[in-house]
Amino acid sequence: MKLSEAIEIIKDSPYQYRKLPLKWKQNREVVFATLQTNPRLYKHLDDNYQKDLEVLDFIIETGLNIDGIIPEDIFTKPLALKIIESQKEDNRITCYQDFPLWLQSDLEIVNKVLDLDPRVYKQIPDTCKEDYEITKMMISVDANLYSSVPSAHKENIELLEIAIKGNGWNLLFAPIHFRKNEVLLKEAYKTTGHNGDLTFDHFNQIIRHDFEQNYIGYWADKNGGDNSFPQENKKNWKFHEKEKIVLYLKNGQILRTWMDYSYCRLECGIENSKMGSDDLTDGIWAWPEGYAHYVDKHFITLPSKFLEHIRSQNYINIGTSFMDKFPTSSDPSYHEWKKFIEEAKLT
Repeated sequence: MKLSEAIEIIKDSPYQYRKLPLKWKQNREVVFATLQTNPRLYKHLDDNYQKDLEVLDFIIETGLNIDGIIPEDIFTKPLALKIIESQKEDNRITCYQDFPLWLQSDLEIVNKVLDLDPRVYKQIPDTCKEDYEITKMMISVDANLYSSVPSAHKENIELLEIAIKGNGWNLLFAPIHFRKNEVLLKEAYKTTGHNGDLTFDHFNQIIRHDFEQNYIGYWADKNGGDNSFPQENKKNWKFHEKEKIVLYLKNGQILRTWMDYSYCRLECGIENSKMGSDDLTDGIWAWPEGYAHYVDKHFITLPSKFLEHIRSQNYINIGTSFMDKFPTSSDPSYHEWKKFIEEAKLT
C-alpha cells in the first residue's frame, strides 16, 4: 500500500484508520488526513500523537467539543487555558469538568472559567468556593448562584445583601436568623418580581418557615461532598422491599425545583433528564428526585434511620408538601397565596 492509497482510504471512510497497518497509523500525513475528515478519531490515535502539540492545536481549532476526548494525563495548564479560550465565543464553558482535579483547583483556571461562564461556579471544588472574593464576584454577576455557596459564606451578611438585590427569593437559602431579620425581609420583598400581587405578610410567612428536614442523597462528585459517595451493595437488599422503597421515594412531594437536571454520580449512562431537577420530601426526610434511581439500579444502602422511618410508614408516602404548612382552602387568602407560591416554584 502506498501513502496516497492510505489517504484515499481515510477520505472515503475515516474509521478505517483503526484497521490500517501500524506503519500508516503512525504516519503524520495519514494522521492529519484522518483528523481533517473526522476530528473525533483523535481518541484512536497513537499515544505519541495524542500528546503532539500540533495535533492538539488542530483539534482545538476545529471547534470540536473536546469533552471527554483528551486523556487526563495529557492535560497541562497552557492546554487547559487554550481549550477554555476556544469556547469563549459560545459563552458556555463545557470543558471544565473534564480537566484533572489539580487544574480544576487552579485559581487562574477557575477565574478564567468563571469570567467567561459564571454558571460553572456550581462545579468548582469547595476549596475554591471558600475563597470569599471569588464567591462574592460570582454572586454579583449571577445572584441565583447563592444557593450553591458554602455554608460558611451564607453567614456573611454582605454576600446575602448582594444576593437578595439580584433575587429576593435567595433569602430562602439563608440561615434562619437572617430570614427572621425584618430589614432583610423588606429588602428581599422588593426584588421578588411579585408586581405587587404577593403581600409582604405572605412573603414573610414563606421565608420565615424553617424546614426541619433530614436531607439525604446529596453528593457533589467522586472527589467529595457533604456526604460520602454512594456505594453499590446488593447484599443489603431484599427484592420486594426494594421495589416498595423505590415507589416510596418516587412518590415524595416536591419541596423545591432547581434550574438544571442532576446526573448519575455513578456514571451509568442514564439521561440527566431522567434524574430530574426536584427535591422531594415526605414531610420529615428530603432527597433529590434521582435518589430512587440509585436505589433501583445501583442498590445503594439507605441510612438506617431513614429505612426505619419508611418501614414505620408501611412504605406509604403520604408526604407533607410545602403548601400543606400554610393557609387551608377555607382561608380567604388561600387561592392568592397558592398562585404565587406556584409561580415561585416553591411547591
